[in-house]
Order: sequence, then structure tokens, then C-alpha cells
Amino acid sequence: MRRILPVLAVLAFAACSPPSLAPTPRSGTTVHASFATAWTAAVDVFAERNIPILTIDRASGLIVGETVRASGQPSYTANEFADCGKDFMREYLHPNSMAYNVRIRGDSTSATAQLTARFVSPQGNECTTRGVVESLIETRIKEKAEAGGPR
Repeated sequence: MRRILPVLAVLAFAACSPPSLAPTPRSGTTVHASFATAWTAAVDVFAERNIPILTIDRASGLIVGETVRASGQPSYTANEFADCGKDFMREYLHPNSMAYNVRIRGDSTSATAQLTARFVSPQGNECTTRGVVESLIETRIKEKAEAGGPR
């Protein structure tokens, strides 16, 4: 019995820990438009979604958004975007802040848009993204750029 108690304690602690932080490698979304058009589309998409831009560097193709609070989002919606694990009561934790950055790569004929999203729970735990936000924003950049730019 004395040997079983430490094992049970470790298992109980593991059940309360945040999810694995191993990011899923993503290659981004191919955009059939020039780098310049994809870049402009990415800036426009950040503006459309009211994502404040912290850093913007066209030479490196990087746009870094400020961390924003997820307040006002229904918890079921926020949980669709990221897995923050469960608390000690086995209730799902939901992200309360998020930050995005996008990297645009390309040339005069095609580009790639790759978004990275970071979610954090109210307890300060890093959450594991489900890839939904990345796909939505990359697709919007693609649509906008392939339609000929801003609309």
C-alpha cells in the first residue's frame, strides 16, 4: 500500500497539469499572389479583426500582434480554439488571452502565409492551439490576396 500512494499522487497531479505544449508543425497556406499582395492582405486582415499590431517588418515578412484578452467570448467558442487542460475539479480551462503573429514569404508570383497563435489560460498556463484560428486567418489572407488585394 505504501508503494501505491506515491504512484496515485503522481497520477492525480498529472491529471491536473496543463496539456502538452509540443506545437504541431505547420507549413502555412499557399497564396497564389505575389508577396506584396499577400503582405497587404495580411495587414488588412489584422485590421479587419481588430488585432493591434505590435511589430510590423515587411523586410522579414513578420507581423506580430499584441496580446489581446478573450473576454466576452463564450467559453465553448474559446475552447474550440485551444486546449488549456482541466482544473483540479476536472472543469475545462478556457483561454483568456491570445496573441498572433504571421509570417509572409514569397516572390513576385506566389507566397505563403503562416500564422502562429498563442493562447494562455487565466491561471497563466500556455494552452495548446487546435489550429482553428491559424487556418481561419490564413484562409482569409489567401482569399483577400487572390481576389486582388484589399476589398
